[in-house]
Amino acid sequence: MFDFTIVVGTLVGLVLKETGALDVGSVATIVRTFRMGRLIRIIQSAKSLRALFNTLVVTLPSLANVGGLLFLLYFIYAVLGVQSFAHVKFGDHLNSHANFRSFGTAIVTLVRASTGENWNLIMYDITSPDGACSSDPKWNDAEPNGCGVTSAYLYFFTFTLLVAFVMLNVRGARSVCCSPACSDSRPVT
Repeated sequence: MFDFTIVVGTLVGLVLKETGALDVGSVATIVRTFRMGRLIRIIQSAKSLRALFNTLVVTLPSLANVGGLLFLLYFIYAVLGVQSFAHVKFGDHLNSHANFRSFGTAIVTLVRASTGENWNLIMYDITSPDGACSSDPKWNDAEPNGCGVTSAYLYFFTFTLLVAFVMLNVRGARSVCCSPACSDSRPVT
């Protein structure tokens, strides 16, 4: 009966909204909240779905710890990137959307690199020597015009090794080892 009431209430709200007879903005939000009750009822009735949900609840604290460590690595590498590569001249892949000119853009560039999105091409743009570059660029230059830096190889290889391969695999291992399908379902510490 609960499910029937939620569905009928949603349909009545949609009809009232489409006809313009009544604005049901706040009432629709309350109905959407009750839809979560349907999800909880489904989780309680299906044993395997309940096991997956319980696994998620058990692993949340460890996922928060790994996420905090991952953010710390992003932070450290973003600061290093801004200090080392802020003035490298733009190339094909090191551009206004992926660069180290500011901390925020550096974080976005590192998140992009950790997903495998052209991190090697950004690295090659940072290391490529360009004949029209300045060996001593100024901080107040509108466009970066510094020469390539070979330390980008070490920077990107260690970043990829630490973040993409180690930390994301640890996150996956924690979820698998805490699942009920695992023979020893104790959380990894």
